[in-house]
Amino acid sequence: MAHAVTATGQALAAQTPDCEQMHEMMQSQTLSGADKAMMEAMMGMDRSMMNIKMTGNADRDFMLMMIPHHQSAINMARVELKYGKIARVRALAASVISAQQKEINEMHSWLRSSAY
Repeated sequence: MAHAVTATGQALAAQTPDCEQMHEMMQSQTLSGADKAMMEAMMGMDRSMMNIKMTGNADRDFMLMMIPHHQSAINMARVELKYGKIARVRALAASVISAQQKEINEMHSWLRSSAY
C-alpha cells in the first residue's frame, strides 16, 4: 500500500509546476491583481520551504516547514482582505491571520527552546 501512495505522490509532484513554471504561467496569462498576489504567496511559500535545511528531527523539521506554510496562509488572507468582497470570507481571512500568526509565534518560541 505504501508503494501506491509513493507512486501517487511522485505522479502528483511531476504534474505540479515548480516556481519557474508558475512564474512563466503568470507572465503568459492575463491575471487579476488578486490572482497574481495569490500566486506570489504560493511561490513565496514554495521558495521558503525548499530552502529549509532539514535536520532529521521530525518535530523540529515539522515546525520549520510549517512556519512558511502558515505565513503563506497569512499572505493569502491579506490578499482576500485587499480584494475580497464577501463579508463572511473576509472575516474568515481575518481569523486566519490571527490564528496563523499566533501559531507562528508559538513555533518560533518552541524552536528557541532547548527541547528542539
